[in-house]
Amino acid sequence: MMTRRELLTRTAGVVAATLARPLMGNLAAACPVEPATARTPALARYEELQFGVSYHFSMNTFTGDDYETGKVPVSTYNPTKLDVRQWIRVAKDLGARYAVITAKHMSGFCLWDSEGYDYDVAASPVKTDVMAEFMAACKEYGLEPGFY
Repeated sequence: MMTRRELLTRTAGVVAATLARPLMGNLAAACPVEPATARTPALARYEELQFGVSYHFSMNTFTGDDYETGKVPVSTYNPTKLDVRQWIRVAKDLGARYAVITAKHMSGFCLWDSEGYDYDVAASPVKTDVMAEFMAACKEYGLEPGFY
């Protein structure tokens, strides 16, 4: 049986390349799975962006456990003043040109209503589709969106 770490190690490159596509557009297809040893179109695009922000907002935001594994009830996710637009507005004010958000981390909690899956925002007290709000805010403020 494979451990979680082994699985993540084996799939990280493929997942990273796949998730980078929203940020890098079609250029990500040219990006190798392994670390670049030469300048690539995707790397050039990333360098053009220069500065960005990353948001890690998930179940661990509410448990305080960076290694939250999904053992807490979905009701634990309960933001009282969720304002994704404010996150992106501040990033824009800082001079960021892109923003990346952790869509689903090791707890398994999804920041969107995932069909057929009950550990997500739709099953929580606050049903806001954070991913849709994130995308809309990035569009509004002119930041390139990306997902981790």
